[in-house]
Amino acid sequence: RHSSSSLLSLNTKQFRRFKSAGSTFIDLEGTEQKTPTGVKWQIPRHVPHFVREQLAGVDPSAKQISFLEYEEENGRFIERKIPKSELTTLSGVAPRDLRKVLSLSSRRLISGIKTHSQCVIVHLDHVKALIMKDRFMLFNHAREERVQAFAQYLPSTLRQQKNHGLPIPFEFRVLEQILIEVTESLDSQLKELEPQLTALLAELMKTQTAANLTALVTGQDQLTEFSAAAQSLRNALTELLHNDEDLAELYLTEKRAIEDHMEAETLLENYLMQVEETCERVAQLQQRFKNSYNYVQIHFDSQRNRLMRMNLVVSMGGMSVATTAMGASIFGMNLLSGYETSPMMFYAVSGSLTGLGATVFGVMFWYYKHTKKMDLKLQQVANTLTKTRLNEAMEESAVERDTDIRDEIVNLQMANDK
Repeated sequence: RHSSSSLLSLNTKQFRRFKSAGSTFIDLEGTEQKTPTGVKWQIPRHVPHFVREQLAGVDPSAKQISFLEYEEENGRFIERKIPKSELTTLSGVAPRDLRKVLSLSSRRLISGIKTHSQCVIVHLDHVKALIMKDRFMLFNHAREERVQAFAQYLPSTLRQQKNHGLPIPFEFRVLEQILIEVTESLDSQLKELEPQLTALLAELMKTQTAANLTALVTGQDQLTEFSAAAQSLRNALTELLHNDEDLAELYLTEKRAIEDHMEAETLLENYLMQVEETCERVAQLQQRFKNSYNYVQIHFDSQRNRLMRMNLVVSMGGMSVATTAMGASIFGMNLLSGYETSPMMFYAVSGSLTGLGATVFGVMFWYYKHTKKMDLKLQQVANTLTKTRLNEAMEESAVERDTDIRDEIVNLQMANDK
């Protein structure tokens, strides 16, 4: 007998041994089932789905996969639902390579384009597809509205390109439409996000309220997530461009030599430039966020310093008053000193104590002003050194950037000559 909590600690061998004993009849929804020994079971709902499948004896290869399939001959999408094993046989791809396109996660995954001899696996932002030489399969259409909109206008675009007789292989026409969809989606998201964040930063410069600071953190999180998606897409295209074998394997209709991939390289470079422009805009917006954060921090530091200065001045006043009160307390003792009968002694003692208190306050205030000027001079020197170092770093980066640009121009010229 096994308790429901002990099922979570079973490894794979124990799972198989447990299943071979004929004691596993557990419903995937968590309802109670009876085993041959008459024991009732109820699997917890927080148990992962793959554990549920192993406990229930479900074969992962028999799992039904739903997708939209487009065939070049028909020119339209057909919704299909086939077992996972049949999909792997049809595409010639191992099941582990299909995890990204078959994932139902709503989170943004790392983008990538993986080539195989019979197909190209594409998972770029929200688009997850499997491209073959005469068809392609689009996944995640039931959970993503953007994929549904993409599937509506894509067939007409592909049919128009085919009717015009463009000498472009089918796989490149599909890949280009996917790149257009992904880049335009990123651009539209940034156009929607940028005005909101700009207005937020402008409002934050005027007033620093708790609501504005909360909105600043939320906006920064959104921008970070968007930046990660854009950089992931850029890394995927860059990695593919740097691999000649993968570029050659993009040709499915007609196989090419490893060094003959100019069309694929040109296609990817065009959209890589668009993605890099988006990344540059995101980087500028992130720099504005960083500057605004520094401004808010400096503003709060200034307010805190103002309160500390006020507290210091009040403390100095309290110190001078305490010094004066010490003299008054000495003369207030019930002891005879001989000054009690003098008519002018009261005025002399009061004036002396007042002058002593003012002197104490003046000396402390002068010392405070002197140290403040010294701190300002040290801060100016530090700022000057920081600006000098920043200028030197900017000059070095500019030189490196110019060198990279010259190298890139030379490489492009060599590629064109070739």
